[in-house]
Amino acid sequence: MLEIYCGVHADDELVLARQAYPQDRRAFFRLLRRVLTSWSVDELDGAPESWKAFQQRVADAREALQDMSSDARRIIVMTSGGAISMFVGSVLGLSPGRIFDLNMQLLNTSITKLYCDHQNIKLATFNTVPHFASPKRSRLLTYS
Repeated sequence: MLEIYCGVHADDELVLARQAYPQDRRAFFRLLRRVLTSWSVDELDGAPESWKAFQQRVADAREALQDMSSDARRIIVMTSGGAISMFVGSVLGLSPGRIFDLNMQLLNTSITKLYCDHQNIKLATFNTVPHFASPKRSRLLTYS
């Protein structure tokens, strides 16, 4: 989606900043937020999936997990930060901007724990990294 946005908005100041300083992580995340915002208001032509379709796909997964909850004590799901953010955002009733806030804070390999049944899903923990608790391992943490 970044490539699509940059191709259409080559003169955008955030695109130019990212091109001038490709190693600047802040420039990357500012541009990413703009791209996500554009996508969420259906202004990113050529995106591989619309925001509404993504929301629906995550909602379908949420429903499937709730259906499985009566048959399983624990369900493990591994997915992307975007899907995690959307899922948690839907549980908490967050706006797209707040969902992006969650997404920008997610650490790679973090753990989010939820409790669910057929009626409810409750957030227990978000973005935890107990497997990086030692100082030696903490240097391996990344956001992207």
